[in-house]
Amino acid sequence: MMAWGRNCASWEEAVQLANRKAFDTPEIPDQSLIITTWHEEESLKDVFWFAKYTATHPCFKLDNLLILHLANIEREQELSAEYAAA
Repeated sequence: MMAWGRNCASWEEAVQLANRKAFDTPEIPDQSLIITTWHEEESLKDVFWFAKYTATHPCFKLDNLLILHLANIEREQELSAEYAAA
């Protein structure tokens, strides 16, 4: 999970906390681990490049991407095109 934008660290932290609370043990099994990053000071272009070429998981090949855009304006085509260009 890569969070980008204003106050994106709070999204990253919320996902981390939810992942930890799902297990009663101190260690999360690798197959259930949600790896998170936050990118408040980076361009969206850089985050898309990171997602496309650098992001990995210890147990799974990352073949699918979901862009979740929370805003009052529609940007699906713009964001899809920007990801494709990364």
